[in-house]
Amino acid sequence: MVPGVKNKGAYKVEMVQRRAARWTLKRYHNTFSVTDMLENLGWRSLEQRRVDARLALLFEIYNGLILVDARKYLRHPTRRSRHSHSYGFIPLSTSTSSHRLSFYPRTITQWNSLPQSLFENTNLTKFKQSVSSFNHSPVN
Repeated sequence: MVPGVKNKGAYKVEMVQRRAARWTLKRYHNTFSVTDMLENLGWRSLEQRRVDARLALLFEIYNGLILVDARKYLRHPTRRSRHSHSYGFIPLSTSTSSHRLSFYPRTITQWNSLPQSLFENTNLTKFKQSVSSFNHSPVN
């Protein structure tokens, strides 16, 4: 296992993508920055794509595009702080890492970290485009 890598399978997929970037741009020497190559190609990492997909799914649930009764999980706070937005939800408290990393607790935290302007897109396609262009760092 590679030091600092939590998921060996995800690491292997990321390495395939990084190798593909080298081949696509024909820059095989190790002095070239693969991170710069990925950025130039506009390729997002596997983790970034997972975050985008979770946020898009929560957007669909929130807007009734998917019929899921999420009232137990998606509750708006009674008061907003200066760092929150009107689309934010109360974070779910968790006592185990398996629950903390499940869909609702993890995604609500990521959702609340987005700027309010991203939620002004009521269209799913526009929301997905805004989220993928927003430079968010993945939150476990």
